[in-house]
Amino acid sequence: MRLSQLRGLILIHKYGSISKAAQESFQSQSALSVAIKELEEELGYTILIRTKKGVEFTPYGLQVLEHVNNIFSEIALIRELNSNLDGLNGNVSLGTGSFISNILASDLWLILKEQYPGIHLTIHQDNNINIISSVLLGKLDLGLLQIGEMEDTPFFPEALMKSKLAFHPLIHLPMRFAVGCQSPLLTKSIVQISDLFPYTYFTNKDLEEDVAYQYLKKHGYRNEAVQVNSSVQRELVNKVNGFQVGADIGLDFGNARFTDQLYPLDVQDFSASYIIGWIHKGSTLSQAEQKVLQMLKDQTLKYL
Repeated sequence: MRLSQLRGLILIHKYGSISKAAQESFQSQSALSVAIKELEEELGYTILIRTKKGVEFTPYGLQVLEHVNNIFSEIALIRELNSNLDGLNGNVSLGTGSFISNILASDLWLILKEQYPGIHLTIHQDNNINIISSVLLGKLDLGLLQIGEMEDTPFFPEALMKSKLAFHPLIHLPMRFAVGCQSPLLTKSIVQISDLFPYTYFTNKDLEEDVAYQYLKKHGYRNEAVQVNSSVQRELVNKVNGFQVGADIGLDFGNARFTDQLYPLDVQDFSASYIIGWIHKGSTLSQAEQKVLQMLKDQTLKYL
């Protein structure tokens, strides 16, 4: 078993093609094919299946790929042992899935660039399910998830529960409904959850992950729910007198950054919060990852 064979598996998974993987690793397609065939013979089972669309990993192959990613993660840690002679160095990829976590990550990127230029942080925005999958496959080092919580019960995505990844909470933030400046709901002295029912709900989350939407449905909401990008969500809420939900500090952040202003509703019979926390595969963190998490924790302290 050679590192070149294992690196070839990573590239094949990345491109879904042996020819592209061979080009990336500066070898011929036949040479890489032979190397993978030799690895399969050594292991005693098939790793790849050739199809009309390209190559696919067998169930055994996917397990091998997971171990291979772990091997190269450990190799990176070994190479990093001497990196602190001239300062802290390393590459860290971070997945973010919410408006607040994107802001936290962006601010963190600026701080690292100034204080620790040897740490190169890359930020990848996606939903919780894809972030969890990418951390498991080694495509991301860290994931920053926003989890809804109702009555002290966190609603973890099923993908997270099945993965057995540990979720490490950073901060709890109250959840707030919000509307535009022309919304009739602003004129009501007392707002109940049922008062929201005639209006369109806008969200930038997957509806299956959206705890607030599930709560609305459970209590009788049957109106339209529209999933949109966060960049246009505020505009639509204002244009059609709809409503959205978000963390309380997210409302302040958004009002400071966008022209379309939103105003919080004090909904009497609704109480919920968001938990923002991080996930990581395995128990070993690189020194660069430790520094990223330490600074992330320091950032969140000002919101507690």
